[in-house]
Amino acid sequence: MIPTNNSKQTNPSSPSNPSKPSKPSKPFFATLYFRSVRLRDDHFQVLVKNSLKAELYFKLGWDKLSLAQHKELAKTLANELPGCAIHLPYNSKGPARNIFLPEEVDKLEKYLDLIDLYEPEHLIGHAQFQALNDSASGPRKFMGQKNGPLDDYFHEPSQEFLDSSLSWWTRVLNSSKAPLYLENTFEHSPLPICRLIDLLGPRTGLCLDIGHWFFYAMGKHWDNFPEWLLLSGPRLAHLHLHDNNGEADQHLGLGQGKINFPALWPHIKSLSPGPTCTLENHRADGLLQSLAYLEQNPLF
Repeated sequence: MIPTNNSKQTNPSSPSNPSKPSKPSKPFFATLYFRSVRLRDDHFQVLVKNSLKAELYFKLGWDKLSLAQHKELAKTLANELPGCAIHLPYNSKGPARNIFLPEEVDKLEKYLDLIDLYEPEHLIGHAQFQALNDSASGPRKFMGQKNGPLDDYFHEPSQEFLDSSLSWWTRVLNSSKAPLYLENTFEHSPLPICRLIDLLGPRTGLCLDIGHWFFYAMGKHWDNFPEWLLLSGPRLAHLHLHDNNGEADQHLGLGQGKINFPALWPHIKSLSPGPTCTLENHRADGLLQSLAYLEQNPLF
């Protein structure tokens, strides 16, 4: 297990009140956009009031800001929140397919120059072994098998994928002191990402996105979360927590979809040391729902 930084503990939980959720008993991150930081809007204030760390989303708006503006936003985060991480930019094709495109390399260099301004505790990146159209064929590909073949040749990464991914992510690691956690999106198994993590070395771990597992990886159909944890093993460093109905990647508040979190919690609690977590809700109301759910169903 990659060591996690849990030095900034929040206060013990107080009685539940959905409108004013108590602070989680262990530090959590929450998705945050540049717009929210600049405006200190409702979403930002939920993080402040609940001592949540920010997982700053470099997908929307990061490239529209000047260096001076980035420095100012980094100062705001450092002054008002207990810490931050950075979710790196991505697109539908993924880094392994884009490393040789000049415009993508140019974008890469621009955000790599900004990363350490924010002093992130870790970085999140999409490994994107499979494209969305590959994932959508999953139920037909493995028809009739309850858990799906998590460890067979369907999930063997090509040497081209490994080589181009290593080139991309090595540049990221060399640009920052922060560890890098690679996230599952459309993969039906954690094994391709685990193979890449093993090649990249000890500063790299797995970010297991439970919402993506449930929808894209057909967790709703196969009910194979324990198998994912088993195959991930000590590489698991971080979780993305959000809910959906199994039909779309909705990023709902916990308990608002069909993921059976009470059934998953014991498996996560058995991990030692436990992973850090991001409440990956894109709206303030979803984040409040997640905090209220965690008050009633503690993870730590």
